[in-house]
Amino acid sequence: MPGYTHLQRAQPVLFGHHMMAYFSMLERDFDRLLMVFKHADIMPLGAGALAGSTYGIDQTYTQELLGFLSYLRKQYGCRIRP
Repeated sequence: MPGYTHLQRAQPVLFGHHMMAYFSMLERDFDRLLMVFKHADIMPLGAGALAGSTYGIDQTYTQELLGFLSYLRKQYGCRIRP
């Protein structure tokens, strides 16, 4: 079957190589999805805007109770940068 580059026909490729290209794309998408799950499993409680919380929050205990993988250690990490 013909291979394509820049929407133009190029050299012939085997069907197996064509299918492996799709497998590689899906594999990268799956890896990105796993990375999103890892980064979304961080508890932000106690890391309020700018300076954190004035309440004595035990982040480790709360993180275990809520089932998060970890908690956000830096308060400035919550800030949205332009």
